Amino acid sequence: MTEATKGAAAHATDAARWGRDADVATICRTIERKLTSEKDGADDEAFWRQMERMPDLQALVERTGRRHAASIGEVYIEDPFRRMREAPHQSGYPHITPEEWARWDRVNEVYQVRRREGLKR
Repeated sequence: MTEATKGAAAHATDAARWGRDADVATICRTIERKLTSEKDGADDEAFWRQMERMPDLQALVERTGRRHAASIGEVYIEDPFRRMREAPHQSGYPHITPEEWARWDRVNEVYQVRRREGLKR
């Protein structure tokens, strides 16, 4: 079974669960969330590998803001000034999980040690 076939089978199972009275918007949002979460799993390790090279707190905040906007069914507003006016609830900072903070702290600590070692030379 190919990946596309597996994905189609999973979505067919979801569609059967919704029944006849489910509206199209609900079905689309559910499928989009599922696809996003599958993609995010693969992107998660790539994100943290990038953080190990150069920690970027703003990137973590934006990532969690995108995740929060998707979880409430909204499109994330890329422009920070527009986002501040139109959708301040999309701020990612309050939605960073304790696990993400712990991983951020570990990555940043390792980076700071490497940086200080480089300064001693």
